[in-house]
Amino acid sequence: MKSQFERAHKFYRELERRAQYNKNDELIYTGFVMELPRTLGMSPSMYSRLRSILIQSDSITFLTRGGRGEPSVIQLLGAPTEKSVEDAARDLTYRPGAARVRDIEERLARLEGWRETTARINIMETLRDFELRLTKLESQKTGRELNGT
Repeated sequence: MKSQFERAHKFYRELERRAQYNKNDELIYTGFVMELPRTLGMSPSMYSRLRSILIQSDSITFLTRGGRGEPSVIQLLGAPTEKSVEDAARDLTYRPGAARVRDIEERLARLEGWRETTARINIMETLRDFELRLTKLESQKTGRELNGT
């Protein structure tokens, strides 16, 4: 069975083979990336995993995501190394859960902080009061403009 590195490296080399340098001397692939796994004898379901590994290992970056007849535009940053693929695969396996928990904790802390600052304030009543005051100020201004002051 092929390793993730072998698949990722093979996929990257195919992108590289089809890519061209732009005027800024950047290596750019423009095409339909979903077709590549099949042409390389890989399962199409491998595409998402390979794409994630190559992005995570800083080998590629999407400039434009394709779809519905539009090609993807990908900048190739450098071939993946065994270590970068191993680290990327580990990050993809372990990090999302921890990151998700951290994000939820941060959101919860912000919501709790917001709730504490607004605990004694009726938001809807405050907004209605604000709207009434704004309407009153606007009508006073319009009245002054009509009177020439």
